[in-house]
Amino acid sequence: MAGKYDKGKAIVFTRPLRAELHSNVAFPKMDNNGVVIRTQYSTISRGTELDLYIYQMHDRGVDAQWYPILPGYMPCGDVVAVGAKVQHLKAGDLAIGSNLFSGFDQRDCCAWAGHCEYTVISDASHTIGARRALKVPDGIPAKHAALAVLGGVAWHGFDRKVRAQKGETE
Repeated sequence: MAGKYDKGKAIVFTRPLRAELHSNVAFPKMDNNGVVIRTQYSTISRGTELDLYIYQMHDRGVDAQWYPILPGYMPCGDVVAVGAKVQHLKAGDLAIGSNLFSGFDQRDCCAWAGHCEYTVISDASHTIGARRALKVPDGIPAKHAALAVLGGVAWHGFDRKVRAQKGETE
């Protein structure tokens, strides 16, 4: 299923404090368990993404980040291609993608890669393929849907780091 969605535009952090639009970034491979979303909106994390932009890397050793980095959270847009085995989405659906971690050219560090022209969610990028892409319910605009998961990220950080107890107010 190689072809049209193998490469495209993406925001790339090329070094600390430098973001560029690159036009020939290699995307994960599409397959029968995959879906391609043409990104309309994606979100920016004030936490992790800003840290990577200013060179405050989070991991060391095997899982360390490096430049160039493909940043961006939760791409949302129109489904433009669907693998033969995908049944929960069809072309034209508004869908939200999941953070990507693999399947890109090894020269780029994939730090969620939400700011790409196309988001290819397949067996190459996720162990569960297109199940990491969800249809947005009718009536919800793409710009709102893209924010849905980022709120969950904030809650996760609050829950894990603050560990507030019932009744605490300070």
